[in-house]
Amino acid sequence: MSVFRKPGERMIRDPGDLRLGDIIRSSTDCSSECLCIAGVPWDWSTAGRPGARFAPSRLREYLYSYNLHKDLCLCDWGDIAIAPGDLGKTSQRIYEAVENLSRTCRGFLLLGGDHSITRYSVSSALETLGGRAGLLVFDAHLDLRQLSEGFSSGTYLRDLLSERGDRLRVAVIGVRSHSIPRYMLNLAEKLGVKYFYSEDLDAGSVVNTLNEIFSNVDWIYISFDSDSLDPSQCPGVNSPSPLGISLKDAVKILDMVMKRYRIVGGDIVEYAPPLDQGDLCGRNLALIAYRIINNMWESSARYKAPQ
Repeated sequence: MSVFRKPGERMIRDPGDLRLGDIIRSSTDCSSECLCIAGVPWDWSTAGRPGARFAPSRLREYLYSYNLHKDLCLCDWGDIAIAPGDLGKTSQRIYEAVENLSRTCRGFLLLGGDHSITRYSVSSALETLGGRAGLLVFDAHLDLRQLSEGFSSGTYLRDLLSERGDRLRVAVIGVRSHSIPRYMLNLAEKLGVKYFYSEDLDAGSVVNTLNEIFSNVDWIYISFDSDSLDPSQCPGVNSPSPLGISLKDAVKILDMVMKRYRIVGGDIVEYAPPLDQGDLCGRNLALIAYRIINNMWESSARYKAPQ
């Protein structure tokens, strides 16, 4: 046996201990039978605490250390080539990248990045896949701001609805009333955005209500904002807010929803590794990514893969 290990190789040598990282394929070895992952290291739209540009690599580190229990095909396309500070070029590249992922892959997960990326990802998926979509968001905030100047990830949902609202149904889980201005609650009702407060969250009743909201959609996209989790379980975020949902409840709702619908894509956003304490947030979000991937694999098996 060699006295050297390969760079990055696990210290414990157990041939039967199969991890996600052991089966990852590159984009050149991908097919329509595979789920795909791509990073979006963009956080120039945040008005809060920056750092989400560093999230994709950290999330991969933890995600690929989790054990594999399904015979699934998983590809990593690397990071989208964002143009630092240039929202115009970056948004177009996200749009084009998601178009490629939607046409090539069985389903995809983006590792962001701030929440502005969801606007371009969902818009691209709608244009590429067609039909009516459901957008299921986990978030402490509604992101329906209308700014007098500049841009912010806090406007993404309002912008998306103004562009694609005729084909999009939206539900937001984990909202904190103390972190949202009054006008935004009224605007959410006007725009048809259903939201659930974190304080009185019940997984069963939430899923039953989602069945009504998404009754006529063709597919669903899931956007998981890190600040939907309670700061005690995810401190490294752009905009932390007390009284968040627990990791256990988030996973329970995700599992229940993804077993009922065709899930074509999703993202995890607003995680800022430099602000994380003991990598707690990164490990918990990687578990969210892990559950999304496993459930998306089962969900996509019930539908024909995109051609």
